[in-house]
Amino acid sequence: MLGFATAAALLTGCSKANPHSSATADASAAIATEKRDAALTEAIRTRMQRVKEVLGITGGKGARVVFDPVGGPTVNKLVQATARSGIVFLYGALSTEPTPLPLFDVLSKWLTIRGYVLLEITADPERLRKGKEFVNSGLADGSLKPVVAKTFPLDQIVEAHRYLESNQQIGKVVVTV
Repeated sequence: MLGFATAAALLTGCSKANPHSSATADASAAIATEKRDAALTEAIRTRMQRVKEVLGITGGKGARVVFDPVGGPTVNKLVQATARSGIVFLYGALSTEPTPLPLFDVLSKWLTIRGYVLLEITADPERLRKGKEFVNSGLADGSLKPVVAKTFPLDQIVEAHRYLESNQQIGKVVVTV
C-alpha cells in the first residue's frame, strides 16, 4: 500500500537525511526513523480526517514532504498536514474530480507544489544512469533493502490478489514462480 512513500523513506535513509515524515494521499503517512534495517518502524494509514494525527506525530509542524498519487479534493487536507516550507509531490491523478489549489494555505505556509512523472528520470540518459547507480549501490552495500510485506507461491495467486485488495500490506507483495 505504501509503495511510493515506503520507497521515499528508504531512499531518504540511504542518503543519510533525517526525515521527520512523509505522507501520501488516500492514505498514508510513513515516518522514517533510525532503524534502517526495518526502514519504517511506524506506518500510519491516514484518511482525509486524520490531519490531526499527522500534526500530532510531527509535533504540530506537519509533514515536510507529501507524496500524492490521487489528486482531487484530498489535496486540501494534504496541504493542511504539510509543514511550513514543505513540498507536495503530485505524481498521479487517480481521482476523477478536479484538484483545487488551496491558495491561501499554499501562500501562508510557503509551500512548493510539484508534479512528477517517471519520464523526468527515464527520458534523461544521465539522470537515468545516476539513478541506476544509486539504487544498485544501495542494494549492493545493504543501505537500500526492499520492503516485502508477504511472499506467495504462484499456486496461491488468488490469495495474493485478495491480500493486495485488502490494502493491509506495507511493502511489496511477491509471487514466486
